[in-house]
Amino acid sequence: MKKIIGVIFCLAFLAASFPALAADLNVEAVKANKVPASYATVKDGKVVFGGIPTAYSPDATDAILKAYGGTFQKDAKVPASYATVKDGAPVFGKNPIAYSPDVLHQIITAYGFSTTPQAIAKIVDPVSYAAVKEGKIVFGKPGIAYSPDSFDRIMEAYSLPVVKPAPAPAPSPPPPPPPVVKAPSKKPTWVFKDIKFDFDKATLRPESKPILDGIYEALRDNPELKVEIQGHTCWIGTDAYNMGLSQRRANTVMKYLNAKGIAASRMTAKGFGESQPIDTNKTKEGRANNRRVELKPMQ
Repeated sequence: MKKIIGVIFCLAFLAASFPALAADLNVEAVKANKVPASYATVKDGKVVFGGIPTAYSPDATDAILKAYGGTFQKDAKVPASYATVKDGAPVFGKNPIAYSPDVLHQIITAYGFSTTPQAIAKIVDPVSYAAVKEGKIVFGKPGIAYSPDSFDRIMEAYSLPVVKPAPAPAPSPPPPPPPVVKAPSKKPTWVFKDIKFDFDKATLRPESKPILDGIYEALRDNPELKVEIQGHTCWIGTDAYNMGLSQRRANTVMKYLNAKGIAASRMTAKGFGESQPIDTNKTKEGRANNRRVELKPMQ
């Protein structure tokens, strides 16, 4: 019993470390046609990004960055081809321009966004945007037109400052607690949102392996424990595709643990697609929470 309790605490600690993603395309702005239709549309309640590399005009880029929650700062330094200030108001260019990544970063930060080397290092695609060398961000130089889905992945590395709300008034004293009723024991399902895969694939990312190694050690130390490995996705994509993707990712986790030494007879893998969300699918953070792997004890 002590070992089972130990594995619960071990797995719960591993599952609690998923970082938040701040830059998020506002779904309502897309529905209201505040961004170009070639950039993103909403179909069946889901955001669908364009896949064709497109050089947008500065005024269109302004609309896109505003839809991510940014506000253009008139005193920011941006190329004159992007925007100038006349009579105290910004005037944005009308001609499509494919800016280089270093200039694009300058434009993005003019809307209040910021990033870190750690966040940039997580950008897998497009690799042409930036790299981290000796702890510093090195942006690409050639001008390039990114596809909308690639630009959205770039924006995942950026965030806006957190505005702390005013403290709430002190609550009234709580009522006396009800009598304690001991609930029957129930084995929990452990949720892992930091097990990462390559984009749109079932290939494990390197940063996922320490987490899986921790799960392996917990299962190794509890040989009587059997688990169902459950794969889940967000709602981006068709139901059938997401069901297959979640099954392949659950299979990948099971194969990894089996290769480490956990008997296949102790594990089953099952994909649930987008059918069991634990958060809203209307925000980037919510969709990230829904892309997860769960382990359900079977005995």
